[in-house]
Amino acid sequence: MCIDLAAQAISAEASTSSSPGAGAASAATAITVNGEGVLIGSSTGQLTWYSRAHQPGADAGSRMEVLAQAEVSSAAVVSVEYGGAGAYDAVAGTADGSVLRVLQPGGSHTEDATAADGDLAVQIQPLVDCHVGHVTGVAGHPDGRHVMSCGDDGSFRVWDVSSGQLVGRRDLGGRLTCMAAAVDGSGLVALGSEAGVIRCVLERSSSWLAVLELTCQCTGSQRC
Repeated sequence: MCIDLAAQAISAEASTSSSPGAGAASAATAITVNGEGVLIGSSTGQLTWYSRAHQPGADAGSRMEVLAQAEVSSAAVVSVEYGGAGAYDAVAGTADGSVLRVLQPGGSHTEDATAADGDLAVQIQPLVDCHVGHVTGVAGHPDGRHVMSCGDDGSFRVWDVSSGQLVGRRDLGGRLTCMAAAVDGSGLVALGSEAGVIRCVLERSSSWLAVLELTCQCTGSQRC
């Protein structure tokens, strides 16, 4: 029941809110969740943070409140994932190939950030060397110092978050459609492709430039 109530709250909020100057509600094109709340990316390049509402009473924990909204891109947000030092830090990928590190709304590291009137501050850090086409998967590395992405151009990429520089890349060929990273620190990343091939990439040393190793590749019911 709590899940249903939270979904209803999010649906109601989304249907009554829109970007400044927008004539119609935007579509939700990416979503991620953690223990603190939900983050939604839209077709108009907006991110909206919903945090869990802690209130006494029978419905405690069932409501979701809008924590912040921010325009992060002129293109649609097509992938998003929580990841970083703060509970609301995230990585977002856009339809024009950009990868953005998004620092949590209202955090101590967002004093110079820009946000829409009335919203908590959100800091956007574009990362260099964009993908060609959609960024179809993003993730923060468990070490907190790197973020990862994959895209339509068939590449898997790793950035250093402190400098925003690309530190590792592997071109796997064909369109990559999704990605998931292990949160246990093992360095394992799984990548899905339009051709139905699943690949696993493993970090083998401290240098990302030389250690993106293909460890598994399988199709359909075939065993890796």
